[in-house]
Amino acid sequence: MRNRPRFVRDIALSNNAADRYYAASFGKDAAFQREIKPKRERAAPDPTIPSEHQSQSAVVAWWAIACKRYSLPHFALFAIPNGGARDAITGSRLKAEGVRAGILDLMLAVKRGLQGGLFIEMKKRGNYASAEQKEVMHYLSIAGYSSIICHSADEAISAIEAYLSS
Repeated sequence: MRNRPRFVRDIALSNNAADRYYAASFGKDAAFQREIKPKRERAAPDPTIPSEHQSQSAVVAWWAIACKRYSLPHFALFAIPNGGARDAITGSRLKAEGVRAGILDLMLAVKRGLQGGLFIEMKKRGNYASAEQKEVMHYLSIAGYSSIICHSADEAISAIEAYLSS
């Protein structure tokens, strides 16, 4: 099976090459050349800033040890896998199963006072909550849950400790 170009830019490059080839075959100028802009330069990620994955993994690893101090099971803190790149079929299946935009990353299922639990949204430094996440956080506060956005594992750990000591 032939390898076909997957991106519009690659298809345009291929079509331009074919146009030039056939035009040269007949001694004419290529007539249908599409202008293709150069690829944008991406800024290299700062290796000193941990990713959301790294921060969240650090929080979960800390909890595996810290849960004993609070006499809570390790599964009281769990991830809600809503994000990530998926193909259309998987995305459609997950949507049918109840995956929703804006749901936060972690939940600590421990009641404290009037709060039914703590939801945590992990963000890489410099990233902010989406409109959907803000809407979910507003609903959660009305429904009797605490929620917080944390930009590092240390922030999330401090938030969990503060919540559990309340």
